Amino acid sequence: MVQDKVFQLHIAASAPSGPPLNAPDGNASHLTVELRNPFREPPTARWLAFSLFLAVYVAALACNSLLCLAICAHRRLHRPMYLLVCAMSSVDLVAATNSLPTLMRSTVGAASIALDECVAQMFVAHAVLRMQTSALCLMSLDRCVAIGHPLRYGALVTNGRVAAALAAAAALAALCCLANVALVLRLDFCRPLAIPVPVCNSLALVHAACGDVAAEVAFGYSMLALYVVAPAALVSLAYARVLLEFRRPGLRATQRRAVHACVTQLMVAGVYFVSILVSFVNSFPFPESRAAETRFAFHVLHYMLPCTLNPVIYGLRMGEIRRVAFQRFGGRVGQQQQQQHEQME
Repeated sequence: MVQDKVFQLHIAASAPSGPPLNAPDGNASHLTVELRNPFREPPTARWLAFSLFLAVYVAALACNSLLCLAICAHRRLHRPMYLLVCAMSSVDLVAATNSLPTLMRSTVGAASIALDECVAQMFVAHAVLRMQTSALCLMSLDRCVAIGHPLRYGALVTNGRVAAALAAAAALAALCCLANVALVLRLDFCRPLAIPVPVCNSLALVHAACGDVAAEVAFGYSMLALYVVAPAALVSLAYARVLLEFRRPGLRATQRRAVHACVTQLMVAGVYFVSILVSFVNSFPFPESRAAETRFAFHVLHYMLPCTLNPVIYGLRMGEIRRVAFQRFGGRVGQQQQQQHEQME
């Protein structure tokens, strides 16, 4: 999510004055893309950054895998809300695997990748973005129906309908991502490709191309608005509707439980959308001595925070998931502590 002028400044600064290294020969597989990583120097910072990325990756894999296994292995968690949680964790697994190994490699190893590999990574990154926002929208609608129409919730929201909605969202995301791939492959790359972002995305590649790319930039930002701004507005409206439902007298007996579930979903949505918002800080002016490190760090947060914090939020705040975890790993003592904790809530 990098602003237009930021890409132009970085690419202008990184483009050499000599003959282009990536000379166009009609074969995209011969082109390479350099991923600018300011944490490669000095060596101490390089290994500290690598250790941090590795720890986050291991934590993301472990937490999201355990959450998915807990939901899939226990029948009482086979409900629409937990199916959406499992889908979100699965997407977070893909997101972490798509971005963090590349971050680790660019920190201590090769800083460039082939263009076709970069395009494949871009496809996955954009698909993950679309699936994450789609899952957040479905979660907000699920809570809206559960609180607004509690007696009809079981008939309106079923596992089959949620699975169908997720499948439709995945198909639509894939089609949109194929449009991004087609857009990038038709570009003319007549100069060395160097992008100041940790993971390949369409806007980074568009700004690295030659010629007039105004139409491609407009398409990129329109897709950003469609899959970030619009979902954020939908989630906000859905939870505003939920807050209005709390004013109904018939819901006061279950208000505490409803608030707890909604706050959990709002925390997850907040982590995701705030991480995207933070990336826009790259458009603000920074001191030149720290500009590259600061901008890169803001980008990295978007790829590190959601995949690590989401499973922790779900595990700590959803009583059913906690109960299953204690029964599976905590033994009798863990079950007693869990029961005492739930009685205090």
